[in-house]
Amino acid sequence: MDDRRRGELVLKASLCCLDLLTKLGTYDIDIPGNETKSLRIHLGIGAGKIYDVHVGDAGRWEHFVASDAVNQLAHVLDLAKSGELAMSHQALKWFGVVMDIGTVTIGSYDKRCIILSGLENARRKVPPPTPTDLDDLALWEIQVGALNNEFYKRFIAKSALFKLQADINQSRLFQLESSLMELMSLSELRQVTTLFIRIGSLLNWETTDVLTDAQAAMKIVQKALSKYEGSLRQFHVDDKGASILVFFGLPPLAHENDAIYGIKAAIEIMEGFKEMFDEFSIGVTTGVVSIGGVGNAIRTEYAVMGDSINMAARLMFLPACQTSILCDEASYNLTEREFVFEKLGEAKVKGKSRPILIFKPKAIIPESSKPNRAKVDGIELVMLGRNAEKAAIEDTLVNLVARKESLTKIVLMQAEGGQGLSSLVKYTQIKSQKHDCFSCLGSAAEMERSTPLYVFRDIICDLLAWIDDADLIDGKLQLKFQTPQSPQPPTSPPPPVIVEMPDIPKINIVSSSSSSSNSMEGQRFLGVQTLTPSKSLALSPPSLSLQKSKSKNFLPLLKNNDKSDRTNGLVSPPPEKSPLHGNSFQPPMNTYPAVKLGEPSKFIPINMANINEERVSFSKLRDKYMSAQISNETSIEDKKIITSELEARITCILNRVNETTKSLPLFNLIMPFDFLEEGGPQIQGKIRIKELQELIRRIINFVAENNSLVLIFHETQWMDILSWELLWDIIHNCTNVVVYIFSRPLRYYESEDTRTYLTKIKRTTNVVLLNIEGLNKKETGELIVQTWHGSTVKSVSSKIVESVYKRTSGNPLFVKSLVTALKESGNWRISEQGELLSENGDFDFDHATLGNDLHSIIVAQFDRHDRYFQLFLKVASVLGQRFLLDDVLYFLSDMTGFSDRFDRRNISSLLRTIEHMDKYGYLQRLDGEQDGQFFQFKSAVVRKGIYSMMVKSQRQHLHLSIATYYEKVLNETNRHRLLIPLYEHYIETDDRHNRKKLFYLELVSHFYFEKNAMADAIKHYKLLLNTVELLQDVHGLQLYKNSQMANWHRELGEAYFSRMEIDKAECHLLESLKLSGHPFPVGSFRISWEIRKERSIRSRYSVSGHGDSFKNLKNEDAEILLNPTSKVVGTSGNALSEKVLVVDLESMKNWTGAKSSANVINTTTSRTSPSITNESKEELFLVRLVLLTLSQIYVIKEKSKHHKYAVMRGLNISEKFSKDSVYAKFLALAGSSFWTMENRRSAALRYLDAAERHDRRSDPNASASIISCQAQTLFLMGSWDTALVRYDLLQQLGSITGDFKVIEEALRLKNIITIQKFSVANAITLSKLLLTSATQEENWLGKFWGSYLLISCLLATDDINAIRDPEIVLREMWTSEQAERYKNAAVQICYHVVLAEADFRRGMQFSIPKFFAEMSIALKGLKVQHWMAVLGLLHILSMLNDSYYNNKLDVENTQIINFCKGAISALDKMEVFCMSRTVRYLFKGLKSLFMSKPKDAIRQFNKALEQPICENLIFLRGQINLAIARCSTGKERTEKLVEANFLLEKIGATHDLQEILEYMKK
Repeated sequence: MDDRRRGELVLKASLCCLDLLTKLGTYDIDIPGNETKSLRIHLGIGAGKIYDVHVGDAGRWEHFVASDAVNQLAHVLDLAKSGELAMSHQALKWFGVVMDIGTVTIGSYDKRCIILSGLENARRKVPPPTPTDLDDLALWEIQVGALNNEFYKRFIAKSALFKLQADINQSRLFQLESSLMELMSLSELRQVTTLFIRIGSLLNWETTDVLTDAQAAMKIVQKALSKYEGSLRQFHVDDKGASILVFFGLPPLAHENDAIYGIKAAIEIMEGFKEMFDEFSIGVTTGVVSIGGVGNAIRTEYAVMGDSINMAARLMFLPACQTSILCDEASYNLTEREFVFEKLGEAKVKGKSRPILIFKPKAIIPESSKPNRAKVDGIELVMLGRNAEKAAIEDTLVNLVARKESLTKIVLMQAEGGQGLSSLVKYTQIKSQKHDCFSCLGSAAEMERSTPLYVFRDIICDLLAWIDDADLIDGKLQLKFQTPQSPQPPTSPPPPVIVEMPDIPKINIVSSSSSSSNSMEGQRFLGVQTLTPSKSLALSPPSLSLQKSKSKNFLPLLKNNDKSDRTNGLVSPPPEKSPLHGNSFQPPMNTYPAVKLGEPSKFIPINMANINEERVSFSKLRDKYMSAQISNETSIEDKKIITSELEARITCILNRVNETTKSLPLFNLIMPFDFLEEGGPQIQGKIRIKELQELIRRIINFVAENNSLVLIFHETQWMDILSWELLWDIIHNCTNVVVYIFSRPLRYYESEDTRTYLTKIKRTTNVVLLNIEGLNKKETGELIVQTWHGSTVKSVSSKIVESVYKRTSGNPLFVKSLVTALKESGNWRISEQGELLSENGDFDFDHATLGNDLHSIIVAQFDRHDRYFQLFLKVASVLGQRFLLDDVLYFLSDMTGFSDRFDRRNISSLLRTIEHMDKYGYLQRLDGEQDGQFFQFKSAVVRKGIYSMMVKSQRQHLHLSIATYYEKVLNETNRHRLLIPLYEHYIETDDRHNRKKLFYLELVSHFYFEKNAMADAIKHYKLLLNTVELLQDVHGLQLYKNSQMANWHRELGEAYFSRMEIDKAECHLLESLKLSGHPFPVGSFRISWEIRKERSIRSRYSVSGHGDSFKNLKNEDAEILLNPTSKVVGTSGNALSEKVLVVDLESMKNWTGAKSSANVINTTTSRTSPSITNESKEELFLVRLVLLTLSQIYVIKEKSKHHKYAVMRGLNISEKFSKDSVYAKFLALAGSSFWTMENRRSAALRYLDAAERHDRRSDPNASASIISCQAQTLFLMGSWDTALVRYDLLQQLGSITGDFKVIEEALRLKNIITIQKFSVANAITLSKLLLTSATQEENWLGKFWGSYLLISCLLATDDINAIRDPEIVLREMWTSEQAERYKNAAVQICYHVVLAEADFRRGMQFSIPKFFAEMSIALKGLKVQHWMAVLGLLHILSMLNDSYYNNKLDVENTQIINFCKGAISALDKMEVFCMSRTVRYLFKGLKSLFMSKPKDAIRQFNKALEQPICENLIFLRGQINLAIARCSTGKERTEKLVEANFLLEKIGATHDLQEILEYMKK
């Protein structure tokens, strides 16, 4: 080619580059949090000779170009800035042949390059070339023959072909055509391990030597990739040398431990490169990447893109990476148990704002040094749960040691990944040692699943090490464990003795230190092999370290095979004068083995360092042999010496178990030994494998004859068929051996033959089969505590445990992954009690990032599924954790080939197909569903893993398709099932669908509110309000009417109120009133004025009822007046209206909503004043609903004026509407407030009666609210029988509606009535029911009153020890964070006094002055709403009364008298509670006692008995009579004691009965 032709090519390249700069020079981006807003390209042109190079083999070829032109290009690209085109001087030289350089626009010029800015004014020196036919031929128009297609496949990675086929299959799913252009958009997210390999030596391509080196390098890489199933991405050459890009984890070659395979491959490549290249480096990283096509329909390239790939390239160029390997932190975390790493600290790399941690893998950790194979003397493995598994392990070991005939020989444990099989393996090893059993562990490996007898390599090494260290007594082996040895002072080895041996091969036996090179020793760690993975896996030390004893030192030389003395397996004992004793010794001529290592020699040099007090064990010899084989600095002669040492030692070991040296070469079949057979190489293959199997079985039998032997097989799903055959042979022909098999389920087995063997073992009679499932909830919580590092966590909140368990099904690995995600999120806190809690609401585990190890497991399993089932799982993962089968098939049925596999016409066949394809058990069918065939993912973590494999655009497309589909089929029948998923799918789409998102967010928020799912309602309403506020601020527009937003605030406020978050509820309800145009008055004066106005308005309306009939209300009479229809006996034996209540209860049981129907703003049927418009009518309807809730809030917040206004205003507004349930509620609240706040009995009863008549009994929530007001008012008035009937009904309504506040109130007040009027024992039952129910509901107030009332009841009995448990609950609750919401004066008094009396009863010391000081302060804070404090004051009365006569309290009488005065004053405020006057007289009497006025005390006590309520207070009457008896004498005392005994015996108050009996005896 002449220079003119070259110049034309440079010109074409220049025009192309300038066009690219114009069209693609700037690319605008908008990435949140990224300051860069545009990307710009820079280009370069080099020119010169290039070489078209092909490297590889028949399986995979790689093509690249190399030469000076490529080097020029790499150089000028570094010089070009963003938006510039740089040209090398060589290209400029040829460019100048055809173009006038003076007319070319040049930006800059220097020795290195020129910057070409434009060719607009450029003129040619020569005319353009004449066009040819080939000039118009486009590359993509060339037709390639079928033969060439097959040839070109060799240049394409298998993962690329696999991805292309998968994309063709799923193109219809994403509504794409199967053209190359469309298929390119189908990317996928995967976690992969990247190897970026640089060979700096491959630079000079002018010679053929470099081609040979490139091919050799390619062969080394391909060999490692073939072994560890990696993928070659590209072989690239530039001015810095050759770069090879390799991935582990691309489909379909993903594994659970790709990071481990990647580093093992890197080590093998490094060892291979060290012999060839002086300059190379390997960077290893692990991270999530995008896999897909890049380009267009003309040319597409299979690309893997991600930050971790760039980081691998950055590591490759770090100085520390020269002739070595560097890896990132993610790779280190995944492999730190497999390799020894040198931590190099932080390094600054391009593309990262902060330095990153880097690590250098130094060596593979052998099995003997790993935690699961380490020496574990005295260490007990902490395992959560697994009680059945641990019991099976323990029982079989006990029976093995006892040599029972009924020995269970096989324990087979199966579990999915992450269930902790490795921990059980370690547990088995520990327990074996504790029971003096000798364990041998063999672990299969996925990469070695085709290697014959691979799992037995470690077992053989374990056996040989045990035998080498054992004592041989009377021809029987006695194995032993390692015992601590005292360190011996070093001694110089004696000189070697040369023994003349005619016709005996040369055996060099030298000290272990002399055979190891200095360079190797400098790199080695204790117990670590500096090996390649293939060789390190070949041999591993025994599972437990063995005894290095000082006894029985011997020459490692054996007798002749056919004349050996089998008495002890060693050489004949030497005579007294021997080299061992410092004199000369001539061993027998037949004591040396005929081992052929090379040319025979007549001399055997024996280094006496080997015949020392501390001989070198088999394990160390084996490690030294492995190190020597891979060391480049160990000479061939030294390798032969080390081989001879190991050969002699194994020969000796075989002799100890009565095996000949003919068996020695059999180990070559499964280990990297090179032991030669006598007479030269023999026939290998099946016969030799059979001989090896028989040898292993014989050794096991010999060892097990006098020792308890345990064989452990791990990961048996990867065992080869020959290993299964040998295992089957051992099980049936070896005695005194227990076999533990740890395996994945049967579906993990790829071979039909191996599945057959596993099935046969399961059917064996002496097998224990255990299928390991996840941890239970309690154990899951314990694992969270155990996993949480860095902070002291003693317990975990039940919400976190429930969320984690729901998503993981107790899988330990999944649990740990979510706990790590929670910790990294920072959305957590630890309470003062050490409880782990989520911060700012519940943590969103569904959007947690999975751990690298967990993601690898899921992806590896996913890749092994059928391609069509992979699509099935992808669609299902988008549909959600729970999905309908028809929904999945709707999107897949039209795809080519799918209907052939999934026959929708035959549901039974379809279900069997899914079950068959689901080989890893991802899915679980839900039985009992009425709407169709429902499935769910067994683990939310698995679903998340599959979901995260798709890129965001794919997920958004599927979400939109599903949302559109649901929108079409949504109706009232399926609304309960589809509305929430419909919204959740829209929320995952892009911003073009924001209007739909808001529309369905509002519907979902209201739906949750209707269904009483208040936590979800709060979450979604908050999101709705925040989103609307943000959008309105951005656009400056009001998107929704005030009335609509007022209703949102109203429902949000009610949701908060249901969860007793009072302040938040009040805030939103007041905002609702404000938006409705009816703001709540502010300030005391304004509220008082508004109350007067509302009362004036109220006077216009009359409330008819039977209020006057309630003046003398007693027992059943009030019930008849409230319900004049008929009677029925309630649960407490009181009259109740059968027609009204029983029938209505049955209808309410079918009521599905949890909120009042009146709460839904629909006023079309309301009868209103003609002057009210529809719009104002809707506003007023909402206002009264808000006022209804506010009135209840202000009762709790003790704001009586606010409460009165809310009730009066709501009642007056309700007069404008039909007399519905809301009107009835206001009547009930008004009636209650008339009594509790104004002590107006007649008005209260009249309003309560009107509320009863206006309650339509159609809404259980409304009825419960009305009945609650009635029951509480009747209770406070003293009409306890009527109130009890009401509370029975209230409890039933609470069960129907699921409103625990209603149940709590009913149980609490029923308990008070029961203990005073009926039975202490029944009251204890009610208290326990309340405590249990409240604990299940996590209701603080219910737990408090349940614990308090239970202690109160138990104090009335002699069972003082039973107080301990509820007392602990009460004390723990008092210090919890929730307690601050509920600590009003009444709660504080009840808490302190009941615990004080409990301590007083047990004789425990507590600060009396401090107690009374605190109680005096609490008394001053009591208000009329705190009437429950009266019950607490009864405990103080009991305690002070006892102390007066028994002198148990060390306190001044003056302090008690002042306290009694304070109590009397406080009780004056609570006249609304019928018991308050009685208790007030009791305190007056107690004050008189401490003032030494017993007669006045008796008078006050008798006044207490005269109160009308005492007719119901049987328990209290008994205590009052006892108090009078204490102060009285003579006949009056006897009468009072008899009366007290009768009453207290009737109620079952055994504690006071004991005191009465003592008085009677006196």
